[in-house]
Amino acid sequence: MNIDLSPDNILDITSGSMFWVRPAALKPLLDLNLSIDHFPAEYGQLDGTLAHAIERLFLFVCEKAGFTWAKVTHMSFITPDYPVVRIYSKYDIDAFMTEHRFDLLRAPRSSN
Repeated sequence: MNIDLSPDNILDITSGSMFWVRPAALKPLLDLNLSIDHFPAEYGQLDGTLAHAIERLFLFVCEKAGFTWAKVTHMSFITPDYPVVRIYSKYDIDAFMTEHRFDLLRAPRSSN
């Protein structure tokens, strides 16, 4: 997919049990034309399979396809040290997405 996963870049993944995505945002992944034969049998592996790699790439694939992403959750799932922006309306979301773009593919991690 020509996605550079540099150790200098921020790493983030989808979390939780569900997410919404536009089909076009998954185009780089879908263009790989993976079939069931590309995936090993399920034996309770905890890491290291193609499926594990794909589940960690959704945000990167989204950016590669030219889309942006945002994590949305209920306050009860946030730890005290996690940065939070409260959203009360559609306009709050639009303003936040305009002012804060997460760019995992190009934004180097802060050295602070």
